[in-house]
Amino acid sequence: MAESLTHAVFGELRWEAESSWWFTQMRLPSGDWLDVIVDPGDEDPSTFIEQAATLFRRAMDAERRILHEAVRGRMLDLYDAWRQEGEPELSAAGLEERLELTFVRLDTVSPIVLSYWPAEVFGGHSVDVMVDERLRVTGVGLVG
Repeated sequence: MAESLTHAVFGELRWEAESSWWFTQMRLPSGDWLDVIVDPGDEDPSTFIEQAATLFRRAMDAERRILHEAVRGRMLDLYDAWRQEGEPELSAAGLEERLELTFVRLDTVSPIVLSYWPAEVFGGHSVDVMVDERLRVTGVGLVG
């Protein structure tokens, strides 16, 4: 297995043998860094990259719509249940504004997880949005 390779979509991918996945960091238009893991599971690591690249491009093109769906469908209720005394009530739009995409995982199971850092909401936990290959939200959860 090559230790690293350059890919047209992902840029420089580094194979992390201890985890059995590819890892890269990409610069977002905002200037922030996005961590990306491509986890081939039991599939061939080299051939799974192309499938993951297609999913990644589609997910990034639809990311705002996916977030909008996740916030309105599940995440706002999660925030309201999690909100502590003294924390502000937020509208769906207000919650969306506080969420920053920081991590994407592509694998053979989920197959897409978009992870958001929510600033000062959710007690410092990241929020994962699980998405299927048709770019439909299948779940939302707190991490960390």
